[in-house]
Amino acid sequence: MNFFWVNIGKSHKEAIEGHFLWAPLHSEKPKASGGVRTTYFSHWNSVATVRAGDIIFCNVDRKIAYIAVAKLNAYEAAPPTTRIFNEWDPNGRRVDVDFFELEPPISIEGYILDSFKERYNERCTPRVVTKTGSIFQGYMASLPMDAGIDLLRLAGDQEEAIATTSLNLSAPMVTPKRVSSSTTKQALREARIGQGRFRRDLLNFWQRCPITGITNPDLLIASHAKPWAISSDEEKLDPYNGFLFAVHIDRLFDKGLISFNQDGKILISKHLSERDARVLNIHREITLPIQQNHKKYLEAHRNIFGLSE
Repeated sequence: MNFFWVNIGKSHKEAIEGHFLWAPLHSEKPKASGGVRTTYFSHWNSVATVRAGDIIFCNVDRKIAYIAVAKLNAYEAAPPTTRIFNEWDPNGRRVDVDFFELEPPISIEGYILDSFKERYNERCTPRVVTKTGSIFQGYMASLPMDAGIDLLRLAGDQEEAIATTSLNLSAPMVTPKRVSSSTTKQALREARIGQGRFRRDLLNFWQRCPITGITNPDLLIASHAKPWAISSDEEKLDPYNGFLFAVHIDRLFDKGLISFNQDGKILISKHLSERDARVLNIHREITLPIQQNHKKYLEAHRNIFGLSE
């Protein structure tokens, strides 16, 4: 599963109705001296890298109005026959998608845009936010994994359906997939919000926040190490893929501002200021008591958020 950003402005109605995204292969313009100048753009080339199951955040008028899931790998195709695409070169790439409409759409102004620019923009191809703070004028950009996971959480109740659709499309099974029982489905839904069986298992395992020592269950959050959205059903419910953290520790961990190495020693992101770390009593002497089965999930967490020693 990979993540992308797409600007679908004036073409969004045709795209939504046709369940597709499309971009030209290149631009061709006549030269003054004769012949044709062919230009390739990275924001069009991004379309070629979309694979089945990838998740695409659709920007319409500075709002994430839809989240799309690719049904197939991108493929070369002529432009759609609708009027809006007539101006483009006759050769292009198409992605067939399922759209999930967000009601209300998510405004990207203020905190979301500022946070995105600070933490993720340098790792987008091309960059989504310009130097002046506006959204780039191109078509599609690839996003780093942590940016995609962060944005997907904003989908609220839609997150479950989007993530499930993505996982089903991105990992074809050699054998037929076993259908989850209604009890298991409920447990998976509860695990997404840190409740149900997953939370009970973590309470039994940890009994307290291993960082702060807090024992009051009302002040403890069941937190996934490998994010729920990209975990298999088994991983979603595996208590070794979770920790019982105090609220502020959970937030730091969930946002990738802290992680832990293979020995359980804390890793602190450069995005957590020294002042905030001091106020929250986050320091480099903290060690998380982990077992062998925790290690693969912590490795996934570190890789997603780019934290290393």
